[in-house]
Amino acid sequence: MSQSRTTMEATLRTLGAAGCDIASTDWSSHALGAMPRWPDELRIALQITLGSAFPAALAWGPDLHVFYNDAYAPILGDRRVRAQGTALAELWSEAWPDLQPIVMRAYGGEPLSFKDQPFEIHRFGKRGTAYFTFSWSPVPGPDGGRGGVLSTLVETTETVLANMRLSESEERLQMALDASGEIGIWSYDPATGLSSGDERCAAIFELDPAVLAAGIPIPRIGEKIHDDDREANRRAMQDALAGHVGYEAEYRVPQRDGSIRWVASKGRVLPGNSAARAPRFTGVLQDVTRRKQVEEEARQASARKDEFLAMLAHELRNPLAPIRAAADLLSMSQLDEAQLRRTSSIISRQVAHMTGLVDDLLDISRVTQGLVSLDRSLLDLGAVAMAAVEQVRPLLDAKGHRLTLDLAADAQPVVGDEKRLVQVVANLLTNAAKYTADQGNIAVRMRDRGAQVVLSVADDGIGMNPELVQRAFELFTQGERTPDRAQGGLGVGLALVRSLVEAHGGSVSVRSEGPGKGSEFEVRLPAATGATASTGSQPAGGPPRAAAPLRVLIVDDNEDAATVLAMFLEALGYDCAVEYDSTSALERALRERPDVCLLDIGLPMMDGNALASQLRSQPETARTLLIAVTGYGDERDRQKSAQAGFDHHLVKPVDTARLAELIAGVRPG
Repeated sequence: MSQSRTTMEATLRTLGAAGCDIASTDWSSHALGAMPRWPDELRIALQITLGSAFPAALAWGPDLHVFYNDAYAPILGDRRVRAQGTALAELWSEAWPDLQPIVMRAYGGEPLSFKDQPFEIHRFGKRGTAYFTFSWSPVPGPDGGRGGVLSTLVETTETVLANMRLSESEERLQMALDASGEIGIWSYDPATGLSSGDERCAAIFELDPAVLAAGIPIPRIGEKIHDDDREANRRAMQDALAGHVGYEAEYRVPQRDGSIRWVASKGRVLPGNSAARAPRFTGVLQDVTRRKQVEEEARQASARKDEFLAMLAHELRNPLAPIRAAADLLSMSQLDEAQLRRTSSIISRQVAHMTGLVDDLLDISRVTQGLVSLDRSLLDLGAVAMAAVEQVRPLLDAKGHRLTLDLAADAQPVVGDEKRLVQVVANLLTNAAKYTADQGNIAVRMRDRGAQVVLSVADDGIGMNPELVQRAFELFTQGERTPDRAQGGLGVGLALVRSLVEAHGGSVSVRSEGPGKGSEFEVRLPAATGATASTGSQPAGGPPRAAAPLRVLIVDDNEDAATVLAMFLEALGYDCAVEYDSTSALERALRERPDVCLLDIGLPMMDGNALASQLRSQPETARTLLIAVTGYGDERDRQKSAQAGFDHHLVKPVDTARLAELIAGVRPG
């Protein structure tokens, strides 16, 4: 039975603002016609729509004119077109291309529902994506034909966007965990006593991932922790649960293969509500095994550094003691000529020892930085070994060692720096002699091995444990020492050996069957097949005396160093003058025109290089022999001095024989 207009309007006015709006509208000029002409099916569907507590809209007729309730109005926002009875295609014009297929299916009689369906819509001054969960139901018209569609919906935009943000956050977290490869997530439920964790936790504790994910009794986790760490970790967890404080612990987890994993674990107790939810313990753990290894390596390196500094102090004090005593002795006037010679010999010997220590340190620094240039030539490695034996012979004889040489005469030559390869073999022989008891045995062997020449130095000395074998070639590493430091040295010799051998394209290794069973070092160098080995040069003799009087100017801000050097040259028959600064030295040189200038590089105001450049630029001193006498001795320092005009570069403490040889070749000008 149809309602009268008055009755219909009265009913609509009871159905909210939307109903009042529809009731007060004159529909006579609308496509639907005046309200009394509306079919009962429309009237009933409209009352259902307006009476719904949920957002609802009714689209009626072929043109799908829309009527919506109060709950639906906020979804429209500030849309310009929002009048009741507007065609759906006009009301949601921007979304109509996506909406039309859905609505037409429902209008054709197919009920539809969608969850979190996205639509591009325009409202509140901007265009964007909105999400809706809705249903569309067909509404029959007169005589059972098509009437319209009824839609109920809920906007889920905020929920969907929140879930998307959460998902992205979880994805970023997962990516971070995946990238770390070491961080796992765990939780513990005190109410059930079960602990669960992800795949990384399962890998660390060597548990089935599915079983751990489902939760296992926490004592089973505790059993996996190292005996020495288990109780401390249990107390840390109890303290966190008792006081709701943060939990932090580090512990070891022994693995089935015998290795140890270090784990750092952090967590906190999340309080529950008293009604239904108990506190929950959650956190992360990280495999920090590598960090622990690095920390241990750093600790050992620091310990070796401290030990090295102690060794260095000891090794430097040893020669300083006789030098100091000899200096005090020289101040006494009662010394006869024999005592003077003996005292001078002691000082020379101890200075040479100190120079060797400093040279070792400088060598290892230069070689490891790639600052050493090799003077390569074809060499007989056997001849190199013999030269090294001659260097080390005094030490071998002093300890009564028996030396066996087995050097294949037909071995292939190698290409290398003769001086540096002699240094390599000498260092290995010195090492063998130091760590072999008196009357011990040392053997040097050389053989071809394919495209390599292999030289080995073996001894029956104190040997090495496996840990020492692994780090034998590291800086500042030495075998076991006694307080008397009988072996001496700084622990840089083998590191220098490795660096020099590798600079020659070779390799070096060591093996030992253990403490007390000796050691064998093996050097492998590329062979230079089909070549003829070169022969080494012979060392020069003692310092030559002056053949004719020469004028020598010595410039050094260290007055003692300058004075002693002048005394030495005067003893050889040279006429020496001394200046302690560059300005005075330049004035004197231009005035007196010396034949030789010995210049320190590290002079104040104007350094030695600048002074040399000045001397070279003046006609009075352009042909003067300039010799740098300095503590700066690396390759870059030598290049700088050569560019400044120096003829020679000598490093302090000066090899006086070499200095005398250089000056002896100068003719008075």
